[in-house]
Amino acid sequence: MRMSELWADMVYAPTMPSEEDIKRAGEKMLRDQFAIAALTGLLNSGGGGDPSEDAVEAYLYADAMLKAREEK
Repeated sequence: MRMSELWADMVYAPTMPSEEDIKRAGEKMLRDQFAIAALTGLLNSGGGGDPSEDAVEAYLYADAMLKAREEK
């Protein structure tokens, strides 16, 4: 689900989103931002192989960053 769709679901929902929904949306956004940063780094460092593999690797980095952030 795209972030725009997630936010649209929250904005146009018949009821206010719960705190848990808001937290989950924020976590998804942060994960996506981390993946974007990781993918940028991968591509700038001479990567750029198979796009599907690069995307998976970017999210592996994003998940590792989120884990490190929690352990902080």
